Amino acid sequence: MAVKAWRLGIVAAAVVLGGSGAVAARNAYWRPVMPEVQVYLRTADGTRSPNLIIIYGEKGSDAFQPGPLGPDRRITACRTQGAICISHAARDEWRPEQPRRQSLQILNFSGNGNPILGGVMWNGHAYPRQVRVTCDLRIADRAKRCAITGIAV
Repeated sequence: MAVKAWRLGIVAAAVVLGGSGAVAARNAYWRPVMPEVQVYLRTADGTRSPNLIIIYGEKGSDAFQPGPLGPDRRITACRTQGAICISHAARDEWRPEQPRRQSLQILNFSGNGNPILGGVMWNGHAYPRQVRVTCDLRIADRAKRCAITGIAV
C-alpha cells in the first residue's frame, strides 16, 4: 500500500511540474503579434478627441514616415471614449525573439488623408502585451506630442 501511495505522489508531482512548465513556456514565448495599445489624449478645451489608427512597427520602423505598410507593420483602429482610445491585442503567436527596437505610429482616423498625429519608438521586450501612450495634441511638433507612459510584457 505504501508503494502505491509513493507512486501516486510521483505521478501527481510530475503532472504539477509539467503543467507549470507548460504555463511558463506559454507566457514566455506565445506573445500577441500586436500589443493592446492605450492612448490617452490631451486636447484643447472643448475639442473632441479623434478616433485613431494605430500602426505597430514590430521591427522599429520610423513612426513618422508616411506611406505603404511593410511586412513588419501591423494596423488597428480604436474609437476614442472621452480622452482614451484602447485597441485590443491581436492573436498570440510563437515569438521567442530577443528585445529590439519597436514603434507605434498614431494617425487621425478622419478619412481625410489620415494624418500622422504622433508616434513613439522604443527598445525593449519583443511583442509586449500592452503599451500605454499619452499624446498632447496641443503641441504643434508631432515628434514631441506622444510619450510612452508604460509597457507591460
